[in-house]
Amino acid sequence: MEPAIEGKRKRSTSRGNDYSKCLVCQTVTDQNGPIRMLTKVGLNTFRNAVQTRHDDVYERIWEDIQDESFLVKKPVCHQDCRAVYTLKRSVDALEPSTSKKPKDDGEARRPSRQSIDYKSVCFLCEKERDSKGDRKLTLIATKERQDKVHKKAKELQDEALLRKIEGFGDDHIDFVAYDFRYHTKCMNQLLAARGKSDTGSENSSVSVHEKTFQKLLSEISGELLVDRHAYYISQLSKRYRKLLQEVTEVENQPYRSDRLKKKLLKHFGEDIQLVELKRGETLICASSLSVKELCAEVVALKSEVDECQLLPDEFDAGDLDRNVSSTSYPLAKHLRTEIKGLEKRTMRERGEDKISYQGAANLVPLDLYNLLAWLLTDSDESVGEDGRVQLSTAEDERVLNLAQDIVSSLTQLPLPKHIGVAMHILKSTQSKSR
Repeated sequence: MEPAIEGKRKRSTSRGNDYSKCLVCQTVTDQNGPIRMLTKVGLNTFRNAVQTRHDDVYERIWEDIQDESFLVKKPVCHQDCRAVYTLKRSVDALEPSTSKKPKDDGEARRPSRQSIDYKSVCFLCEKERDSKGDRKLTLIATKERQDKVHKKAKELQDEALLRKIEGFGDDHIDFVAYDFRYHTKCMNQLLAARGKSDTGSENSSVSVHEKTFQKLLSEISGELLVDRHAYYISQLSKRYRKLLQEVTEVENQPYRSDRLKKKLLKHFGEDIQLVELKRGETLICASSLSVKELCAEVVALKSEVDECQLLPDEFDAGDLDRNVSSTSYPLAKHLRTEIKGLEKRTMRERGEDKISYQGAANLVPLDLYNLLAWLLTDSDESVGEDGRVQLSTAEDERVLNLAQDIVSSLTQLPLPKHIGVAMHILKSTQSKSR
């Protein structure tokens, strides 16, 4: 059900605005979708709509919304209320005809955005699943991401995408305001695509990999041949993919270890040797390395790399001085301090208002939630407007259940999960002693 919004000015029936309620309808019910805090990215769009409509919302908040510190009030708005209120087509219709700019033929042919719900499908492929069947959608939450998409669409001269985002000029629609979502695979394909003006795209692809390979050689040649250090092929493959991402600015590109192995053999020839280990791993080292030296290198690699190989490809082990514990310890102490600090806050500050997953989310520290989300799911590093990793309902509940157990083991706080279990047992047994 969409909220009724009129363009004509009405006399306000209230003397002020309650910023804990929706800016448009002044309610907190979920009838018009989830209620969300207004962000800096969407503020200008909302402010322009208020000024153009000049309605009761204008009378309530116009003086406040002009102030740069408006977001300090933490204004909120229903998702559907904001979408309808800031809809460009209806806002433009209220502007004086003299202020409108003539539209070119390309703009006149733009399809209505309301025909497709970009909150439930990828705005690029307009499907719920990508080509591999993955349903996971990532929310566009930053201006940098939407500007990169606009720039790429213009570079590719993709008229369909430019119509979709109304990006034929210097501006485009607010992706954040319309909750645009995308498949990671679709976004990577878009950013990796070559423009129409590019020639020899196949040669370009080859040159990208050659450039990446040369960067890898510059990092390992000295250590491999002069210092006579050894490497796991899988270790070098991870480093290669990291360098490839830096060159192409596209995340998570696949590259087979066998292909890298052949390129290394072709480049170094007889100067290197490949040693097959029992667990299926391949070791690469200088041919001049003796058996004793090779054994010593294997022992050193085992203590140095084994734990790091469990980390995701984009994780830079160098930042940890190749020692996982140097980061794990301060992280654990930081989370322990945050959890212990919950006991010093009042019940109202902790958000202990109801026995529900929302109540648990209000209580669980943000850092603990995100750490468990990345540990238990395959989510990427992006987070939503609330600072949390975006998960499905089932994944969110799984993370919150484990997080509550951890908080309970460090504090004496009553948690929604444990209160709910206790009430269920009491109701089932009608016994206060159990």
